[in-house]
Amino acid sequence: MFVSVVMPIHNGQPFVREAVASVLAQTHRDLELVAVDDGSSDDTPAILQEFAAADPRVRVVAQARGGIARARNRALREARAEWVVNLDHDDVMLPTRVERQIAFIGTHPDVKVFSCRGYYINAAGTIFGKTKCEPITTREAFERYYATNQPIGINQSAAAMHRPTVLAVGGYRSQFDAVEDIDLWNRLTERGHLVLQQEEVLIKYRIHGSSVTASRTRQSWQKAAWAVACMEARRAGRSEPSWEEHRANLRGQPWWRRVQRERQLLACVNYRMAGCDVANRRWAPAIGHLLIASASSPSYVAGRLVKQLHLPGLRARAGRRGYRLTWGAPRSTAAPTAGSQSGEG
Repeated sequence: MFVSVVMPIHNGQPFVREAVASVLAQTHRDLELVAVDDGSSDDTPAILQEFAAADPRVRVVAQARGGIARARNRALREARAEWVVNLDHDDVMLPTRVERQIAFIGTHPDVKVFSCRGYYINAAGTIFGKTKCEPITTREAFERYYATNQPIGINQSAAAMHRPTVLAVGGYRSQFDAVEDIDLWNRLTERGHLVLQQEEVLIKYRIHGSSVTASRTRQSWQKAAWAVACMEARRAGRSEPSWEEHRANLRGQPWWRRVQRERQLLACVNYRMAGCDVANRRWAPAIGHLLIASASSPSYVAGRLVKQLHLPGLRARAGRRGYRLTWGAPRSTAAPTAGSQSGEG
């Protein structure tokens, strides 16, 4: 089975060599790598061309800076295979990832999108935990989950997608840059397509300073709230709120709800940054961020720690994708793959 691995990149110089090498080292050899350089200003283009010159399976597509959703859509259009496998430029495939994801397709012929689990690694590549397994490992589990009106939030860098199906729903929408995957997964499910979680650990998912910042975390959290609001509107038969309408709705909430939301956002931002600090052994900043998070929302931090500290090592799900938190009115939902600009560093 021929597979296209798609990788959007913007200024990926620190990690892109390891990412590309992990694709070319796959046990399944019948693949191509479509690398979309989204207007990089560092040495990324030269690195990609070096790989392309050495291995004909590598195709480099250069475009002017357009953002992560446009880069992902360009990769989908350029890909030649029916199935595409995502990889962000700062993550790493384990050698059997493509082989095992092809096997999963064989045993789940009705699946259209699915994501595997991964190890968390820091900037130096040291493993410090595993991503959680989303509770949608079978069609029956998926249908139960969907019936509760919860949004899907699987890891984008670990996802495999049926390309014609994704293109048929319009691909990624650029207005949701930073959480473009959450928007896509849920539009797919609303068209009746099956989205699953593969329980195998097949990638290394990197947590590093440029992927976890206060501004990016805040943006991801706010955009994810909007994506969920749009999902809920669609499922209720209403028009999607625009970004401006969504922000106006939030401003119209009672003052205590607005304060509660801002406190939780501050807690989320600082908790994620503390997780990144711990992963990369920056102990003093980690303590500072954790203290701010605890002061902002003790219950949020306590709940996160209870879920995490019973696991081997520190499972810092403070990464860019695949965590769970609450929006506006506190309730558990899927969070941004926070991607989201994830694929672009």
